[in-house]
Amino acid sequence: MYDANGGVIASVYSRDRTIVPLGQIAPIMRSALIDIEDHRFYQHGAIDLQGTLRALTTNAGAGTVSQGGSTLTQQYVKNVFVEEAGDDQAKVLEAQRQTTGRKIKELRYAIKMEESLTKDQILEDYLNITFFGEHAYGVEAAAERYFSVHAAQLTAPQAALLAGLVQSPSAYDPVSSPRLALQRRNRVLAAMAGYGTITRAQAVLYQATGLGLKESLPQEGCITARQGEAFFCSYVEHLILQDRSSGRPCPRGRSCGAGAACRSAPPWTRRASRRPTPRSASTPTPGTVPPPPSPWSSPAPAGSSPWPRAARTATAPTRPTSTTTPTGSWAAAAASPPAPPSRR
Repeated sequence: MYDANGGVIASVYSRDRTIVPLGQIAPIMRSALIDIEDHRFYQHGAIDLQGTLRALTTNAGAGTVSQGGSTLTQQYVKNVFVEEAGDDQAKVLEAQRQTTGRKIKELRYAIKMEESLTKDQILEDYLNITFFGEHAYGVEAAAERYFSVHAAQLTAPQAALLAGLVQSPSAYDPVSSPRLALQRRNRVLAAMAGYGTITRAQAVLYQATGLGLKESLPQEGCITARQGEAFFCSYVEHLILQDRSSGRPCPRGRSCGAGAACRSAPPWTRRASRRPTPRSASTPTPGTVPPPPSPWSSPAPAGSSPWPRAARTATAPTRPTSTTTPTGSWAAAAASPPAPPSRR
């Protein structure tokens, strides 16, 4: 939110996320995630038969679900569905349900994703959309939240901690559950040593260290506005979230048009990656992937990045500008939404 002179009054958003290209994410962070979640990521397609069979055998022996068989691409698709659910807890839980139907749906989209994007693009998008706990979405926000560094500056122990969070951000939260977070981090370090990312001697050395947190609290909301501006900020936010034509409240992350029901915010403000687009808007023919509940307005060309061009601009050596998701401020600028930015 800006004043008449272009100065920032406050940053108001529903997702604390700063999108960074893969080149600005430490290689050790990429390796840590792959080692603990899908160490054959670059060798298989959308489904890893070896990993699936191993998980089935392990779970059958344990009598419970102790190991997952989803590839990073399948996990990424699930994260997209969770992102689409927004703040609707019922929809979030539905997107996370462990059912055969949901797994088949995720797999179908994952297959299309593997056909459209390279492995590096999928990994980049995964790291930018994944929730790491403590209101941090994406690896850049997580690196700043827990260690006050950029994603490019992460060390091996720090990367191991973040990679361990994606399985269960709440259970392994290093702020509220440091003991469990330490155990999970050390398990990731052991996996990294097992697959040759680091040596076993390094793993032992890192496992003997503490979490080393250096927290940075997110600066969000009208409460952060300068003296005299907080009331104006709150007033504008209220107008944006309220359907002034009918007086109906509009939930966060939604926009309301004159006389129309609340609808999802424009896709170019959602900061999420695209999913495969069906052949046509009509009912799909048997055997094709049905139209997904996508937050994206149009597909990017095959082989190009699914992130908006503006979000992928290389940043200066200084702290990158946050590209967090707004809560509908676009609606105050004009009666109709602007055209989406061009895509690569």
